[in-house]
Amino acid sequence: LGLRAETKALVRAAPGRSHGISAEAHTTGMLVVESVVPQSPADKRVEPGDVLVQVNGQVVTHFLTLEEILDSSVGGSVQLVLERGGKQIEADVAVTDLHRVTPSSFLELAGGSLNALSYQQARNNRAVVGSVYVAEPGYMLGRSGIPRAALIHSVAGRPTPTLEALAATLR
Repeated sequence: LGLRAETKALVRAAPGRSHGISAEAHTTGMLVVESVVPQSPADKRVEPGDVLVQVNGQVVTHFLTLEEILDSSVGGSVQLVLERGGKQIEADVAVTDLHRVTPSSFLELAGGSLNALSYQQARNNRAVVGSVYVAEPGYMLGRSGIPRAALIHSVAGRPTPTLEALAATLR
């Protein structure tokens, strides 16, 4: 992973690397950032390829531990220590409620269904949460060649960053 010697020593010496499971489950790896959702609290603070070293002062090498810390920090923030290119990086990142960024409305359009892009789909598409997502193209969008899972960014040259903006544009 190209870690500094100090980081390797810190991680190897950290207690609880078996995460309360068993001695056989002792981990040897670390967590690496795969992607960052645009305009999320981590955007511009965390980058793909960053290696997670600590969260709130605790060495974290297992996703379950990270998940527990994030769950208990909803509405607050976490202090991350990362390694990027052999350099230590610190980042304070807000932890938002996943339910708050989960779509709760949709738009039916000529037999199709559009909704705000969920966090999970935003992560998969490396797109902004809330972007317009084609869940089902229906007749009009299908005949226009717009497939299921497409993102609609504009209509007739007018930006449509949200479902509400798209509806207003179509009126």
